[in-house]
Amino acid sequence: MTVMELEPQDPWKHRLLANLNEEDRRQLIQHLEKVFVLPREVIYWPSRPIDYVYFPLSAVFSLVGTTKEGDTVEIGQVGDEGIDLLLG
Repeated sequence: MTVMELEPQDPWKHRLLANLNEEDRRQLIQHLEKVFVLPREVIYWPSRPIDYVYFPLSAVFSLVGTTKEGDTVEIGQVGDEGIDLLLG
């Protein structure tokens, strides 16, 4: 599997982060760290503690669920605009 090298991204280009006021930005910047996530890498598991929060800059994360029959379905997406839930 190949990881694409990307140009450095400004974290404030993430639309949710861009809407923070200056004081909140100043407090948050010291905790931000750029990480690369591989395609199909699982970043959260049900019933496990969440250790990190991700703000994707150049990717879209899928939120998936399992049906009663055991099938996997996409129920939402997270990108630089925030979260979109697929309800219906």
